[in-house]
Amino acid sequence: MNTSSRTRRFRGKTVITLAAAAVCVGFCPATAATALAHSSLPGLPRTPTADDARQRVIDRAKTWNPGTPQRVPYDQGKYHNGYRTDCSGYASMALGLNPPGPNTVALASPAVSSPIAMADLLPAIS
Repeated sequence: MNTSSRTRRFRGKTVITLAAAAVCVGFCPATAATALAHSSLPGLPRTPTADDARQRVIDRAKTWNPGTPQRVPYDQGKYHNGYRTDCSGYASMALGLNPPGPNTVALASPAVSSPIAMADLLPAIS
């Protein structure tokens, strides 16, 4: 394979990655940020990074004060800032999805999330 053909294949993969990230922005901002952070087009900024997106999710999750007396209490019939105060509402809020957010089944759909290996799980950062 010559260099020109290899370059075309590389550029094609990068364009597909960026296009997928653009389509994904409305559905899963953290995934889009990760895809953009891993783009390899020369001259494009590499921010936001996956670590930045991860930190934003954690920061949003902390706004409901879990583990404190000020926490937003769990209730399948109530809302807080437009999100249901159940597990899927909390996950939707933390991920920055539009309120009220998808239910648990929809959160597991490919439009919102994708499975990762157990070894890829990371601890929360404070």
